[in-house]
Amino acid sequence: METKPNPIASLLIPDFRNFVSARMFMTLAIQIQAVAVGWQVYEMTHDPLSLGLIGLAEAIPAITVSLYAGHLADITERKISEDIIKEKNKDINDSINYAKRIQDSQLTHSSVYEKNLPEHFIVFMPKDIVAGDFYWANNLEDGFLFITADCTGHGVPGAFMSLLNISKLNEIVKQKKVHRPDWILNKVRTEIINAFNPIGSSEESKDGMDAVVCKLNLKQMTLEYAAANNSFYIIRNKEIIICKADKMPVGKGTNDEQPFT
Repeated sequence: METKPNPIASLLIPDFRNFVSARMFMTLAIQIQAVAVGWQVYEMTHDPLSLGLIGLAEAIPAITVSLYAGHLADITERKISEDIIKEKNKDINDSINYAKRIQDSQLTHSSVYEKNLPEHFIVFMPKDIVAGDFYWANNLEDGFLFITADCTGHGVPGAFMSLLNISKLNEIVKQKKVHRPDWILNKVRTEIINAFNPIGSSEESKDGMDAVVCKLNLKQMTLEYAAANNSFYIIRNKEIIICKADKMPVGKGTNDEQPFT
């Protein structure tokens, strides 16, 4: 049962009662003194202006102190608020930077690319420290598999999606040994749909990713690929070759029963 606060609870404390009583009598004494001084001045001058000057002399210090006290209180309050905001921002940034370390640890190390693709470069510039974009690669017995992907969401939500998709790639490619690009996208799509749309769920989630999966046979110099929504380009003999994508995501969609090609 919730108890109501007692409005006079503080008066039950003896020291507080003494303080309030002393403050009341002190204020009363000051007012009596002011009336007595004013009466005496009027008796001596019979000039109402003199009484006004006395009031002004009393008001100026009070106004001055009040203005300074208000300014000081405002500065103090703003300083406290700024410190709280800075501390909160620091905590948030520390958490996001730690999340970046986790995400970076799941991205394929540059040495894997250097071994298989000596002449390569990677542009990875997250807008919000962490990103929904990611790249991933794996050595195969018959070639080299690499993937670029753009997950739904940006910043922290996108980063969570990227970690989920990377975990599914690790499971399907490394554990289940699925190496055909279109099969990889099909199986990842199934896993993502099941993860975000469990049995009994009342809302349909269309989270997932757009991705390009390439399997490069370095001995035969052949390329197999499958692409979800993102086409990619090959430059050969100063000509641009467009490798078109299937117009569907790796996730829930209107064509999620249709296999990738």
